[in-house]
Amino acid sequence: MLCLNDRFNTSLVKNNTQPYIRNEHCMYNIIVEKNIETLFRADSRSPDEIKKAGGFSMSGSINNAGTLGRYENGRAIEPIVYTAETLRGMRCFADDMPGEKYFYQINSHGLSVARYEKNFETPTARRNLTLHLQKQSALMEKVIGSHWKSLTEPALMRLLFLGVDGEKSWYDLTTGAQECHIIGSESQLHSPNLFYTYEPLSIIVSLDRIIFIGTKSRGKNSLPVKLG
Repeated sequence: MLCLNDRFNTSLVKNNTQPYIRNEHCMYNIIVEKNIETLFRADSRSPDEIKKAGGFSMSGSINNAGTLGRYENGRAIEPIVYTAETLRGMRCFADDMPGEKYFYQINSHGLSVARYEKNFETPTARRNLTLHLQKQSALMEKVIGSHWKSLTEPALMRLLFLGVDGEKSWYDLTTGAQECHIIGSESQLHSPNLFYTYEPLSIIVSLDRIIFIGTKSRGKNSLPVKLG
């Protein structure tokens, strides 16, 4: 088992055997995988509403709730859909949110997926994740505080992992719900203003990939229902 100082060693570690792909943009070193078979999502919309929308499009809180997609010059440049790696993670998220939630299983084979668990896993991954999250000022202020810009990179990495003044850390909040992001293409990115219009949104996860499996109040369905 690693001691705390080992876990926060910021020296670069090479590992050519890791089963993930890197984004083609050299300034973006988040671990992105295409071999994740199944993901889960808790959503406030019913199956009929998801069908009407045509599937899952870009999550609306992308610019202040954190994104593992590319983020440059103060804004997201790739859209994401928030999901969980497991049914347990999805339920954990749903239990922390008000109101009814509908549970969906997603066939994610071939989609670009970034997992917080994977991006916190090694010293190199944690350093790259910290550098990526530092670009997201609204998130860093929310998670660490308004003084975050005055902190060193090792200090930021430590606070993201351990938390501030006894509060839950970003590591605990994200990996506790086994949060991961399905990353769409730049062409599927749209202005947040579109959420308040009747304009159709670009679909990142199509209906043929989505199965309705239950609700927060009633639990898991005895018979899953394919939406497409």
